[in-house]
Amino acid sequence: MGAILKTGAVFLHVPKTGGSWVAKVLENEGIVKRWFTEKHASRARLNALEPIYWPKRPPSFCFVRHPLTWYESWYRYQCQDQFQWMDWGYKPHHPCTPLDGLGDYDFNRFIENVIEAVPGFVSSMYRDFTDGTTFVGRQESLISDLFKALDVTCGYRLKKYVSLAKINESKKRRIEWDPVLRGKIIELEQDAIDQWYSE
Repeated sequence: MGAILKTGAVFLHVPKTGGSWVAKVLENEGIVKRWFTEKHASRARLNALEPIYWPKRPPSFCFVRHPLTWYESWYRYQCQDQFQWMDWGYKPHHPCTPLDGLGDYDFNRFIENVIEAVPGFVSSMYRDFTDGTTFVGRQESLISDLFKALDVTCGYRLKKYVSLAKINESKKRRIEWDPVLRGKIIELEQDAIDQWYSE
């Protein structure tokens, strides 16, 4: 859940980037002032939802993950029995609604559908969250980057021991990328890769 913290900072929850874990840590610390009504509200969406707070441009932070593993995570998440590739259109402002109708239990067919319908989806979604954001961490270094995010945005130091017990993790499902499709995704998601994974 995205949230306004008691420190004045804002946490933006990008889907499938460890945000449920971050939200739990923030809750355990007792520093959440208010959760957003839309769990995955982007910066643009918050402008409409939170006009009292957002025009002041408070310091904010969010997390991303490598686009290749983002697609793997979304695929595994949607293949679970409770979802079975459900559409997210019932939440009209959910960032992943552009992927509605593109699902397939064959991973590479799902990727083909994404390439055809919404090329560069992850890079576009990340821009909605990261443009103007004070600190962007990575899911791959979630604990250390959360420490940095809170320090940079509000000078807050986590008080409690933080462990990385995963929350909302999808069931494992074997994935084998078609090398050609993998190459196409890397090319289409070059913006996100260059910005967050260039080193």
